[in-house]
Amino acid sequence: MSVFNQQKKICRKFGLSYEPCDMDKYLYISKNFKEKTEEMDIEGKRYIEEDDFSGWYIWAGEKTNDIESFDKILVSDINEYSDLIMKFLWLERGTGFIIEKDYINAEFDYRIFNMID
Repeated sequence: MSVFNQQKKICRKFGLSYEPCDMDKYLYISKNFKEKTEEMDIEGKRYIEEDDFSGWYIWAGEKTNDIESFDKILVSDINEYSDLIMKFLWLERGTGFIIEKDYINAEFDYRIFNMID
């Protein structure tokens, strides 16, 4: 199944609209991501796009609000970190997702949508 079809399937599965994510934009991913993903949950939230920023923050384990704890990478490079994430990147702005060992969920959150977190 193509990545595009996986993205649309995830959106349908959780009853969410899809909003394309420009592969040439950046996202923020936690610096600990590569070391921690096998032992920790993966979470992401999509805020508003601005300039070259896709709106996505993605982390493994405990979330921090310290921007210094994140690396800025191109969306197109996300598979170098995890091949689980790409299918979630078309979730609409205001959406968060979580990937746990035996659980996956995505949902719309008005706090994210309104930039209040």
